[in-house]
Amino acid sequence: MKSFILKLAFAFTVLGAALCINMRVSHADQQGNSRWCHVENKGDLLSWDCDYDSIDECQPVIVASGGWCTINPDWHPEPSSNGH
Repeated sequence: MKSFILKLAFAFTVLGAALCINMRVSHADQQGNSRWCHVENKGDLLSWDCDYDSIDECQPVIVASGGWCTINPDWHPEPSSNGH
């Protein structure tokens, strides 16, 4: 019974390691730092073009090349001039 538990623990460890090795970085191809991004699935990675200040600027790109628009997860608003 102890041998079975050790083998099971080893199998889960190997499976966990294999899953971690196969993980990909979803923002590996991110360009720009504006609020909105045009995102395309390019097979092995997602291409993020974050050069759009509004969704209205981004949406025509979807019509032309597919993909979707989303808020840039790395975008931070400029601090306001009144200190808040």
